[in-house]
Amino acid sequence: MVAYLIDYENENINIIPLVKSISRAGWINDNKLEFFPCKYNGNIIFESETSELDAISQGTIPHGDFELWKKYAEITIKNPFARFIIAASFASPILKLIDSRVFFVHIWHDSQSGKTAIIKFAVSVWGDPSKLMGSFNATSVGLERMAGALKHLPFGIDELNVLNENKTSIEKIIYSLGNGFGRLRGNKTGGMQSILSWQNIMLTSGEQPINNESSNDGAITRVLELYGKPVEDTKLAHELHNISKTNYALAGREFMEFITKNINAKIAKEEYTKIINEIDFKCNSGISKAHIDSLAAVCLGDYYAGIAIFKKPQKEAWTEAVILGVKILKNFKELQKPDTIKRAWNFVTGWIASNKNRFSPDSTPCYGKIEQEKIYIIPNILKQSLEENGFNYAKVTRGFKDRNFIETCIDSKGHVKMQVAKSINGIVQKCFCIKEVIGGKN
Repeated sequence: MVAYLIDYENENINIIPLVKSISRAGWINDNKLEFFPCKYNGNIIFESETSELDAISQGTIPHGDFELWKKYAEITIKNPFARFIIAASFASPILKLIDSRVFFVHIWHDSQSGKTAIIKFAVSVWGDPSKLMGSFNATSVGLERMAGALKHLPFGIDELNVLNENKTSIEKIIYSLGNGFGRLRGNKTGGMQSILSWQNIMLTSGEQPINNESSNDGAITRVLELYGKPVEDTKLAHELHNISKTNYALAGREFMEFITKNINAKIAKEEYTKIINEIDFKCNSGISKAHIDSLAAVCLGDYYAGIAIFKKPQKEAWTEAVILGVKILKNFKELQKPDTIKRAWNFVTGWIASNKNRFSPDSTPCYGKIEQEKIYIIPNILKQSLEENGFNYAKVTRGFKDRNFIETCIDSKGHVKMQVAKSINGIVQKCFCIKEVIGGKN
């Protein structure tokens, strides 16, 4: 039978029509002129191994009235938070052109603030939100497969509150999706599965920040975190839900028509660099380069959308994009967390203040000793406290040493040691010596 089918195909090679297939959305074969499902040549079908991913193809079929969608978009983008989320959706395919890494845009606020409505409306640029969006109540494998199928389209993940921390942590999700590729996994039948990859923007929402005080610096730099109401009018939020359900995959086609005709990688990179420099100059921000780069990528999407979707003159669209970046950067700076070592230092000094009575000889348990405005802490006590609160003991203590937060000593071999000898309750032991915290000097 196999031999027959091979002969049949060979004999009819010029008769059987060729139909290309693809198992994900986005730029095709690194060709910056073709983008599935918006702009491509010939006949291409979407095929996948799972019905869940097949639904993505169905969800990207245009539906509804573009002018109606645009009317609501013009109302909605008057709010800077809403505008930034929508701009991030448009910017997602641009990451490929500017060689940007994957990053998250997270909006958080109280319930009834329009967070879900704006995420859905932003995703409706490219397709049906009910088919293109994911949930935090999912396995890491499921999220990876969804991200791989979307490839260059934005990945909306709603309601951080439903995350099951026992199943997977938010930090693990940020790292796994932020890396832009999936894990190496074996097949049931032997061999290895193909590794999924993606290069897009993750749009997330919730009633709390996505990062916390013990988050690693790597997770923090992958997230642009915003606090605000994207849709203040509850009636408008309700209407956006309905508009997103019935009018989708329209703006994305208009946008990619403009991009493929007018923007190539060289132009995008030049304008990306220009918008980075302009926003940074206007703000004199002091924000990390990773965050400035991510914010500028979204503003670049806003600029192109202003021209392609809202038909604004280039100068006006550029000015508005920069103004948006400056507004969002101010909000982001208010929420910006110090780096891990500084946050750990703030925790340790607060921990010392709240447990000061534990540093006396007759306390049980005894944490150490206070002597001559210096605090000596027993290492295993400090380690337990740091790790219980999500800090890495080795990283933090090394950071304290590098920043001169603790006293060091030189051993007989000339090596610098982070612990010094101290007698506590008559027993000499190695301790961490915290200096200059009594009296508010540090």
